[in-house]
Amino acid sequence: MSVRAFFYKVIWLLLWLGASAFADRYAEINLSTSPTIDDELRLHVELDFLNFSRLPVSEVKIYYRDYSDSRFQFKEMNAQGFRYIASVDLSEYEGSMVEYFFAVEYANGARQQYPENAPEMDLLQVSLQQDLDSGDGVVVITPEPDEVIYTDEFLLTVSFFQYSARVDKERTKLYLNAWDVSRYTKVYDEFLTFSPRRVPPGRHKLTLELYDQSGRLITKKEWHFDAVQRKGPAPVSREFAIDGNAFAESRSEELLDGLQSNHYARGGLNLTGSTEQFAFGTRLYLSNQEKSTVQPINRYTGWAQANFWNGRYLRLTGGDTYPQLNPFLLNNIFLRGFYGQLALKFINFDIATGRTRRGVEGRAANPADPTSVARPGTFQRDIFAARTSFGARENFQLGLTVVKGKDDVNSIQVGNNPEESAGAGADIYIASNNKRLILEGSFNLSSYNPNIVDGKDLPLDTLEKLNVDIPENLYDLATGIITVNQYLIVIPGQSYHGQMRLNMLNNQFSIAYRY
Repeated sequence: MSVRAFFYKVIWLLLWLGASAFADRYAEINLSTSPTIDDELRLHVELDFLNFSRLPVSEVKIYYRDYSDSRFQFKEMNAQGFRYIASVDLSEYEGSMVEYFFAVEYANGARQQYPENAPEMDLLQVSLQQDLDSGDGVVVITPEPDEVIYTDEFLLTVSFFQYSARVDKERTKLYLNAWDVSRYTKVYDEFLTFSPRRVPPGRHKLTLELYDQSGRLITKKEWHFDAVQRKGPAPVSREFAIDGNAFAESRSEELLDGLQSNHYARGGLNLTGSTEQFAFGTRLYLSNQEKSTVQPINRYTGWAQANFWNGRYLRLTGGDTYPQLNPFLLNNIFLRGFYGQLALKFINFDIATGRTRRGVEGRAANPADPTSVARPGTFQRDIFAARTSFGARENFQLGLTVVKGKDDVNSIQVGNNPEESAGAGADIYIASNNKRLILEGSFNLSSYNPNIVDGKDLPLDTLEKLNVDIPENLYDLATGIITVNQYLIVIPGQSYHGQMRLNMLNNQFSIAYRY
């Protein structure tokens, strides 16, 4: 199927299902301010409520516990209009990490949690460890403290080589001002990166927190930088300029019994070159920990960019890339393949294809050996994504994005169920000339099949025998987008958001809704 035909089918599916009902929710809950800890180890929290129902709120409680404990304690929060506040004494947890969440009970007995997946997952956390490492082992590569950068050139790179053996990458926290951006951060064995499309102008604070496997805070690093709005396209040199750096490290670890030792070696190269009309670059990162039985550790990237007129360009990237097409569908995710961008302002094209996961073979349990344990493998995940947008995103931009991800059923022999997903979304951006008023919104649909078996569609009459009720016209449409069998979740998932940002009298106001 051609890319155009796939794109049209997804758009028709979006329109056909766009009128389906949205799920009911009682209230939108947000933290009014960032939670704070005072000198007496009291946690101060404030919640804002936007109630969508006529049911009054009966009570709001904060539940909290030590990270290693299985039972929660709670405290009722005080109501002040649509805001609920609480001050919780956590002094008994000094030197530890505390997890907490909020529970709302309505007059009819219904309950709602914040975060919504609590208490099973996504719990909020706060560290009460007082004696921290000085943070000298955290090396800020970019942006340096008090550095001035352009809003569209922000790239965070931090090395924590000294703590690499102790850091739990899953617990690493990064904050941009009061925003928790940890989910968008790429954390590797000895360094991390964070690369949004842009940051707001002004002075910003970065906070990095590193934790060990037990959840204790190892060190905390804070620094500031300034972002300024670019006036005109990025400056380029008329003469050929080249810049680069390389590094190599080696270290060994020996266990106390002296019977086992580990050797770690890594090296890297960064190289960029440019003229007025052309630029190129490459990045290599090599480690002796690279193995075919785990996901890729080495990184290989090469890119070339042709500059046209007035900020227009064509950029091609091969190897390991991190496409940024749509925050709900594909945004800053590792992709080994190809990423192309054509920016003409009045119309722009982005296309990405490759794989986000390497196929890793599993191991079946041996029936003759009762001590053997099965280890499911990982299917190779292939991705295709395309985006067309209209406008330079200076005052206006309308974008349409399609994404498809599918496990390669032939990549391994032993594994869990192969999966497939497909999504489409539309987004819009409107801003005044002085950027004092900015309106943004998006609507996205995604379909999911948790088990595509052999990757082939089942005939419609076979589905009917399996009691799968799907209209013929929808079947014909869906088979061109996603594998259709008895496991397909017919009703697609929906996500949408709207945001208004207002800058007046040196004050910034923001109102957002996400679903």
